Amino acid sequence: MKTTKIIASFVAALSLSSCLDSPSNDYHQITQPQSEIAYANTPSGRVSFMSIQEWRITPLSSNDWLTIDQLSGPAGYYNVLNVTFKPNTTGQWRYSTFLLQDMTSSDVSCNFAIYQYATRGDGSMGCAALVKKITGSDGSEINLTYGINSLPMEVKMSKNGELLRQLSFDFGSDSIYTIHDGNITLKSKYNNGFQPTEAFVSSTDTITCGTSGQGSLTRPIFLHNTKKKSAGMSIDFVNQETGVDAARAADSVRYLYISEEGAHEWHKFKTDCSTNVENRYQSVDVNQLFMGVEKCDPYCLLGIFRYTRCSYIYKSMTDQDKTYILEPTLNSDRSVRELKVTDPDGQVITYTFEY
Repeated sequence: MKTTKIIASFVAALSLSSCLDSPSNDYHQITQPQSEIAYANTPSGRVSFMSIQEWRITPLSSNDWLTIDQLSGPAGYYNVLNVTFKPNTTGQWRYSTFLLQDMTSSDVSCNFAIYQYATRGDGSMGCAALVKKITGSDGSEINLTYGINSLPMEVKMSKNGELLRQLSFDFGSDSIYTIHDGNITLKSKYNNGFQPTEAFVSSTDTITCGTSGQGSLTRPIFLHNTKKKSAGMSIDFVNQETGVDAARAADSVRYLYISEEGAHEWHKFKTDCSTNVENRYQSVDVNQLFMGVEKCDPYCLLGIFRYTRCSYIYKSMTDQDKTYILEPTLNSDRSVRELKVTDPDGQVITYTFEY
């Protein structure tokens, strides 16, 4: 726990948001505690408040999934308490409530709650199985490794023995997120869900994901620009919930590829999610495989930007008169065991997932 002795402005600061027995009693005050909401794989957080007198915290509900490092303390401090979380594998968001009380005046108290989402920062469920290997019947192979907090450490993508992409990931203790993409090193900052909070930048590459839209439309847009080529994806959610844990069905999705020679490839797919088969019970976004491993972007596959993930596996994707059909087979834990993709020419690739 961190504590800071309160200076002369303490009483004035308290007046912004406080719990007290009498508006005129400046000697028995505590401010409403503030805390960050945690994702399913967030390991730690903080609760902060001010107190004039000695204080204590009493749990009011079940809280075996979190620990506050100190439940009582001295008078006259700005208090920052450390909170540690267990991974949320329940499939539901959860919260615990607490009572913060002035130990010298029982009438001065505040109730507060600490929340944890059901989903990880990457958009998968907290109970989602971690995909270790994907093998395609076309000779493609994707190998993945993970570290603590269900975070990706490395991904290798190949076809018929030829390495196509290799990325490694480092989440520094200084909140610096580093990705080694081949011989390129990109850096950003990350939040408590291990999601980037700004663009990834290197001397040659820029990777961004922003959101546009108006009215009932929300459109996350992913762009990877280099000096020689670019790739982009956008996904449209129309009349969908916007909550962090909300399951969202995509209305359409766009892909853009610009080659080193300047050739443009543009697709706009109308998507059908009518089977309502969830895409959040394995660590990867299986929808990204539909055009083959060569066009499968590893950043979107791994949910590096959570809002590029449609919550459901597409039943079909149609660009003008060309349709891809996706047919998943699930494990008992709702993760994907096998995904069969039929392209517009009738060619079939079957992807097998290992965990």
